[in-house]
Amino acid sequence: MQRNELVNLANNLGFDPTTIANDSKLEAHLKYLQTNQSTMAGTLATGTLTQGGAAANGDQVKIGDVTYTYVTTLTGVKATGTLTSTGVFSDGETVTINGKSYTFKTTLSDPVQMNEVLIGASAAASLDNLKLAINQGGTAYPTAVDNSGVGSTWSTGTVRHSDVIATTNANDSQVVQAREFGTAANEFTTSSTAASNTWGATKLSGGVANVPNEIVLTGVAATELDSLKLAINNSATEGTEYSYGTKAHPQVTATTNDATTQVVQARDMAVGEDISTTDPVDTGTVFSWGATTLASGVADQNAVNAAAVAQTGKGQNANV
Repeated sequence: MQRNELVNLANNLGFDPTTIANDSKLEAHLKYLQTNQSTMAGTLATGTLTQGGAAANGDQVKIGDVTYTYVTTLTGVKATGTLTSTGVFSDGETVTINGKSYTFKTTLSDPVQMNEVLIGASAAASLDNLKLAINQGGTAYPTAVDNSGVGSTWSTGTVRHSDVIATTNANDSQVVQAREFGTAANEFTTSSTAASNTWGATKLSGGVANVPNEIVLTGVAATELDSLKLAINNSATEGTEYSYGTKAHPQVTATTNDATTQVVQARDMAVGEDISTTDPVDTGTVFSWGATTLASGVADQNAVNAAAVAQTGKGQNANV
């Protein structure tokens, strides 16, 4: 190593490099000290948000570069379409959802044909069977399929629809909903050859993309702080307390919280006090941070083992 490198290393180890003039001996001594050094654990910087009352629609809390916005209702919406029935299906009539057709039959085919639905005694029974066929049983995506009714009310080999789920079902109607949020599903097509069963439109509609980092208002500070904690850590009920698409905060974690406060802690000791904490929009002035940045962080430090220093102290001038 060059002398300047040795000097830098010695300073980092807390050793005076001027006590050993010979570079080779200084390097050997520093290696010895490195071998016997210990680490002094640092402290992660923290910040505390205090919430003095219920937030208002549009209020914001910002930590570093991530802004959390409080909303009455999450922005994301899944597109839907409704099939309405005014009478029973006839044998061979079809319903098609984004390219996948279901054929209604008075008796399921033998040999088996995929995507067949038993007509049943009434329109209501037919729609019930269609719902089972779309979802591949009595459970809906993303829950695992249960195949209830397979082979009796819908045909064996039929698999869950890849784009939609069947949701609300009544005696004369069946709603289908896109699996995913967003506008893409507004282009999913729907059609029917049944004279007495028609769709409200030729495409699904109403789909709206998610907006990440939204927090649902509850009217209670304590539960809103709970929701903020979940959003920061991207845990538990994504899509309920906070919006789908929200990611765990890259710089902090949310730790201790109570009815009025939420503590956030830096993930990295080296940058904690560079993380800003603000409330850009605070309609009712209910939010306050203890400081404008996280504070009290101390980086890890390397310290030479005291015994090693004592043992080699005499050697500093003894050409160790």
